[in-house]
Amino acid sequence: MAIFLNLRNIKLIACDVDGTLFNSKGKIGNETKKILMKLQQQGVKIAICSGRAPFELKSIVDELELKRYDGYLLHGNGAGIYHVKKDVNIQFPQVPPDAISEIIKIAHAMHLFVIVSQKGNYACSYTLPLAIKREIAKRLYRPMRASKVVRLRQFAYMARNANMVEHLENHIHNAANKLCIRGNPKILHRAEDAIRKKYPEKFNYFYLSEGSLEITDIHVSKAQALLSLCDQLDIHLDQVIAFGDSNNDDEMLSIIPYGVAMENAFPSTKSAASYITKSNDEEGIAVFLHNFFNQ
Repeated sequence: MAIFLNLRNIKLIACDVDGTLFNSKGKIGNETKKILMKLQQQGVKIAICSGRAPFELKSIVDELELKRYDGYLLHGNGAGIYHVKKDVNIQFPQVPPDAISEIIKIAHAMHLFVIVSQKGNYACSYTLPLAIKREIAKRLYRPMRASKVVRLRQFAYMARNANMVEHLENHIHNAANKLCIRGNPKILHRAEDAIRKKYPEKFNYFYLSEGSLEITDIHVSKAQALLSLCDQLDIHLDQVIAFGDSNNDDEMLSIIPYGVAMENAFPSTKSAASYITKSNDEEGIAVFLHNFFNQ
């Protein structure tokens, strides 16, 4: 086994998933997996930072053996911290049900598509056009999930995993980790402005792509979850390396000395990071870590 010189005493590596840890085919590259496994074997912990719920990250947990190596999931864009080995979840503030219903009404008035994430389940409003698109996406699931177009991959995933509910705004009884609003980028920004006006300084807003906006409680972000985890583990911020590519990674990359943006990252993400590595399809995580530990 190769031994890396951990001269900076790195104790934690935090990785976003889509566009970062995963390549365009939704897989972890061989070199990336090798170096992450070797670093875990040498005592470095891994935290997977994603907008997804814990059950959606099971394949990563298994592939990187996070239970064996005491890893963590910062899920729902920082809505919770899941300790894989102990099967314990710490939940942070959620979006209250009354606000969820109002946001759905605002989005639907602009003909935008809304997904609500509650207790690891997804729900979206039923419309006939959406139902037809959903059936098409189910039949074309594999090629759509392998597409390089982010919106196609996301839609295919939700077509299989989200429950469609008529008049969704009338069926919200519990708080949610996050809401996702999708549609025309220009209209999406108008919806964001309307929500901000109705709920000033109440929520955080993250763009995963031009046509995909996620909303969480204002105290919830990947950065806040990472700070909380470091506090729990008594890890200093200069002992952390974090990788990301999207707007929801910006703050996380900006608060640590070793924040790394992928070449395929948003411009704002590159500006927030201290370093830029190769793209996710060029195994940018592996490239950076090899150079970092062997320089």
